[in-house]
Amino acid sequence: PDAAARAEALDVIRTLDLQSTMERTLDALRPSVVDQLRRAGASAEEAERGVAHVVMPALRAATPQMLQGIADIWARHFTAAELRELRSFYDTPAGRKSLALTPVIAVETQAMVQTLIPRIVSETLAANRAALLGRGTQL
Repeated sequence: PDAAARAEALDVIRTLDLQSTMERTLDALRPSVVDQLRRAGASAEEAERGVAHVVMPALRAATPQMLQGIADIWARHFTAAELRELRSFYDTPAGRKSLALTPVIAVETQAMVQTLIPRIVSETLAANRAALLGRGTQL
C-alpha cells in the first residue's frame, strides 16, 4: 500500500485504540486456545500453563505485527485523504460515541441475527416444503 495511506491508517488505528481492542480480543480468545490444547491431548493444567506462559505472551508480542497488518488492509481500501477524514470523524463527539457503542451494537446485532435467522429459515422451509419435496429434498 501507499506509504502515506499506511501512515494515516496507523493514525486511525491509534485513534480507534485498536491496541486495547486487540488485547481484549486476545483475552476473549484465551478459553478457545485452552480448549484447542485440551483437544490436542493436554491436561487442563498443562493447557492453562501453556497458554499463560507460552501462547498468550507470543500473541501479545505479535500484536504490533497484527496492527501493522490491519493498517495495511485499511491502506489498501482507503486513500490517505479518506483515512484523515475518518480520523477527523472519530475525533468528534459523534465519532467517539460511535467508538464507545460499537461493541454494544455488535453484541445486540449478533443476538438479533441469531434470533432472526432460525425464524426466517424455519418460515422459508415451511413455505417451500412442497417445492423442496418435489425436487427430492427432504427437509
